[in-house]
Amino acid sequence: MVLHISATGLELHVPQTPRSNSLESQRHEVSWKHLTSYGNLSFLNSLDLLDNSFRGEIPQEIHGNITKEIANLVNLNILYLQENRLTGSIPASIGILSNLGTVDLDSNRLTGEIPSSIGNIMRLIYCYFSGNTLNGTIPPSLGNCKQLLRLYIGENNLSGTIPARLVCHLLAHVNISYNSFMGSLPMEIGD
Repeated sequence: MVLHISATGLELHVPQTPRSNSLESQRHEVSWKHLTSYGNLSFLNSLDLLDNSFRGEIPQEIHGNITKEIANLVNLNILYLQENRLTGSIPASIGILSNLGTVDLDSNRLTGEIPSSIGNIMRLIYCYFSGNTLNGTIPPSLGNCKQLLRLYIGENNLSGTIPARLVCHLLAHVNISYNSFMGSLPMEIGD
């Protein structure tokens, strides 16, 4: 069963033992309080909060020190938080979500570096961080993500060189536009 709440303006209320393994909310006011007050979310494997009115930093329950509730998201494999007004940095704790296959943080106001812990997510297939103000370099640890098909990190303030170790035979779509990279692309890209 999928819980889908789209353009309704309803508050989200999830029962303690839901049958749903998906939480979706599009284009309506949902506060972080609603999101983080669910309690045990160990059932959750998809969190889609596309284009809401979230403002400010991702709350403690989503980043920083891992709380009991976020640590229980062991089944989370899809995280859509794009097109919100999220600020702050991508938390290093994202690397704990080892089942994550898709992370989409496009079009927010995120700053800081891409955490090296992203390389701990061995099942990562789709990684979208475009349209933020991320800086620093591409962490070489991203090369550990051997299943990565798409990497979109365009429209940030990233710099340095493209790590040769990033390239894997599955990587099919790469967007690094509108950054300040130097050097040449690894020869393996495009093979």
